[in-house]
Amino acid sequence: MKLLSIGARAVLPLLLIAGIFYDISVTKSDEKSEAEMEDLITEPVVDQKNTLTSTWFCPAVHLRRINQKGIEATADLTITNFSSDPVRVAVELVSTTSANEFMVLEVPGFEMRQIGIGDVLGEELVSALVEASAGAVAVTRKFTSELGTAESACTNVLAESLFALGGSTQQGDVNEIILYNPLSSDAIVDFKFATEAETGMFSVPELEGVVVPAGGNLRVDVGEVVRRRETVATWVTTSVGKVVADYFQTFDGLDNDRGFYTGLAGSSEALRWSHYLDASDPTKSSSLQVYNPTELVAEITVSSGNSEGRTDGQDYLVGPFDVLTLPIAKESPAEESHEVAPNANVLIVESPSGVPVVSGLITSLKEIMAPHSAGNQTDEEVAKGASFVERTVSLGTSVSRQRWTVVLSPWENSNTYITVSNLSGNDTQVKIEYIDGEEIDGGLLEANSTVRLLYDYVSAALLVSAKDEILIDVIRESKTEKLLSSSPKLGF
Repeated sequence: MKLLSIGARAVLPLLLIAGIFYDISVTKSDEKSEAEMEDLITEPVVDQKNTLTSTWFCPAVHLRRINQKGIEATADLTITNFSSDPVRVAVELVSTTSANEFMVLEVPGFEMRQIGIGDVLGEELVSALVEASAGAVAVTRKFTSELGTAESACTNVLAESLFALGGSTQQGDVNEIILYNPLSSDAIVDFKFATEAETGMFSVPELEGVVVPAGGNLRVDVGEVVRRRETVATWVTTSVGKVVADYFQTFDGLDNDRGFYTGLAGSSEALRWSHYLDASDPTKSSSLQVYNPTELVAEITVSSGNSEGRTDGQDYLVGPFDVLTLPIAKESPAEESHEVAPNANVLIVESPSGVPVVSGLITSLKEIMAPHSAGNQTDEEVAKGASFVERTVSLGTSVSRQRWTVVLSPWENSNTYITVSNLSGNDTQVKIEYIDGEEIDGGLLEANSTVRLLYDYVSAALLVSAKDEILIDVIRESKTEKLLSSSPKLGF
């Protein structure tokens, strides 16, 4: 790997000319056709059809302060090559406080390469632009800090509308949105919020008409304008340009909470969402958040499932531009909670009314304070003697596909849980492979059922495919520490 310390942003085009990447000219009609196709894609996918180039945007790869005590979070980039040929990759590290840095490397066929960003550019905020000489490439991140570990994909989709759920601005909590504008002209964005204390959405003058400079990034502390809220849903829209965004949430140890999670802000609103759920583990608890970004009332149905099928759903209403928070209960449900079976492994949110929504599932990992007596207690009694030490939020999956890829960054002593849901109405054959085509798992998945698969890879890139369209979700958990993270899954 070669490090190029060059300050001028114009270097990447020079790399293209030098032959590291290949470029072609397109006609105006081609440009229009490509733009129309891009408008249909709202979530990052590995583009196998484009064999020429691939561009990925990472809103954040390093933050100097992610909480009120100044703790840093630094990402290792993982670049995965899904083709048999080697791929040349250029990485531009973007900071507003110093000159950009450039790195060039080669990724052999069917292999993964990691880049430690903290060793290269340790500024206040660093974003990354990654360009590869082939389309079958994925770029993902693994953040580490004193507060925990979190994995996230980068994206190859710029958006005019972005959603972040699972926010909290309670005392000691920090909720931030990181924006990155990789384009050559300024973007202008507006922020809207929904919380448990207000009805519908609201905005604040400080976050209206905010400029994200061309080729630059911006960090917004939501807690400075939305104070002391347990539930915060953020909606970012652009009036000019397109951007990408991350959300960062930290819990600072107050009220027995400590940890952080991060991920891409979603750009999809949909009629159906699927989330990983582990109802059998008494050390985990979950809470569903559903945001309605329309002026109509959304009538949603929430159901759960496992390998034996799906339960009958329960109906809920989500008001216009409002957020619904629904604790998931395994026994003795409270009035404002949703009950699931102890062996449920998936949570499904549907909007039969036709009003699209955004859905996120917060999973909390608890430390049992009295493990010697937990065996004689119910799950509810165990929960009372526990403190939250790690949380993660999954925006789930809204698009069914026949092929998915799961990219697992290096993580020693970890378990990976993959849920595969078949909501097609037909029995389907599912296959799990390494990216070079070697099959490692598979079998028949019955209609309207979900299977949870467990793997203990330190690092791997997997393909999950089926004859019918499926939905997947991925969670990783440390075997030795109280660490939990939602993990990247990409369309393929």
